[in-house]
Amino acid sequence: MTQSCAAKAGHLSRRGLGAALLGGGAMLATARPARAATTLERILAEKKVTVGFVNNRPWSFRNSEGRIIGIEADIIRTVLGRQGVTEIATATTEFNGLIPGLQARRFDMSNGGLYITPQRCKLVAFSNPYLRVSDGLIVKAGNPKNIRGYKDFAENPALRFGTVRGSINAQNAEAAGIPTARQLLLPDAQSLVSAMLADRLDGASFSLGLTIALLEDPNVKGLQRAVPFTGYIQPNGEEKLGFAAFAFRPADADLKKVVDEGIAVMLQDGSLAEVLKRYGFSEADLPVGAAAEQLCREA
Repeated sequence: MTQSCAAKAGHLSRRGLGAALLGGGAMLATARPARAATTLERILAEKKVTVGFVNNRPWSFRNSEGRIIGIEADIIRTVLGRQGVTEIATATTEFNGLIPGLQARRFDMSNGGLYITPQRCKLVAFSNPYLRVSDGLIVKAGNPKNIRGYKDFAENPALRFGTVRGSINAQNAEAAGIPTARQLLLPDAQSLVSAMLADRLDGASFSLGLTIALLEDPNVKGLQRAVPFTGYIQPNGEEKLGFAAFAFRPADADLKKVVDEGIAVMLQDGSLAEVLKRYGFSEADLPVGAAAEQLCREA
């Protein structure tokens, strides 16, 4: 082969090599995996959302037919139902397992009455609240020890206090002067009611809505709500209120946005007030003007 022919052959070889590389690049490009669907996209495609389920009235509970009802279940059905979602699947957990279960991707969103707090905001993304609520206390019928606030437990170590482990009530009680060591912390509301009936406690604290719902149970006898009851009084002199919302993984911003928009619509058209009234609340308990972003910043 002459020098010029060799040069041409080399030139062609280099061109062929370039083409091969380009072709390989195209093959690599087409072989790239498709983008994974977001949680919202999967929910809409399957028409099903999986929620972390804590059997707590009035948030979410099973009725006599086994259907999930409650404030949160009704809101989820309304908001996601408008997006074509027809099924609520459940992953049962204790209240204290809602955030870990969400982080572990056991379910798509919380469903158990979580309050927005700055501490929780570091772990999950909250929707805007659907409810504002104070603390309540269940005592023995007639309130024989005249318990009217967290202050009574703080000042009298002989009084026995209990609440749900990991709840805002436990935090509020501690802030009001009841050390954790003097709190009986149990996994759920039913355990605390049983402890009250067994005379292991003088008072059990829950959100006001749950307090009302528990006392509506015909099997709960000999107990009543402490009225009036004063919760944790903050340094500014105001009683601390809770704001309940749904929790999501921070990456699921599109799902949070859909729920935020849905709650705003329900607040505007009156359907949120209807849901709250269904479970013993009033229009005074609507979270008018409250936003997750602001509540996450508050100490």
